[in-house]
Amino acid sequence: MTKSWSLVILCASALAFTPAARGKGAPEFPHGTFITTITRGDVPPDIPDETANVLASAWEITFGDSGKLIARKDGAEVVRGDYAATATSVVFSNDAGEYACGVNGTYAWKLDDKNLVLTKSADDCAGRAVVLTVHPLKPRS
Repeated sequence: MTKSWSLVILCASALAFTPAARGKGAPEFPHGTFITTITRGDVPPDIPDETANVLASAWEITFGDSGKLIARKDGAEVVRGDYAATATSVVFSNDAGEYACGVNGTYAWKLDDKNLVLTKSADDCAGRAVVLTVHPLKPRS
């Protein structure tokens, strides 16, 4: 193979991994730590008081680059799990910890400025849905 063909192949390979090649600049799920605070008044009335009192707290969710997440309640780690995202949705799975749901949850996502807005698509875990959807998740500064 000549040097010119090698250069053409190298350039074509590099272009295949640009954002435009993934779909017209399709958004990438944000990595990092996001925060939200849930008050007792934010919790829907059909959730039992004991659960509502647990949910009413300061929450911090860290989405790692490797598809791993950590959720902290009032600074204490309470859930570890996995997530897999597309340009428009994210699935949470394989969670473990004190407040783990034990079921998968699927959400639509979008960025509003720098805030992460999640909308429940399918999730039987009411607590996770409250923490993730009542308010936009704000990036920790």
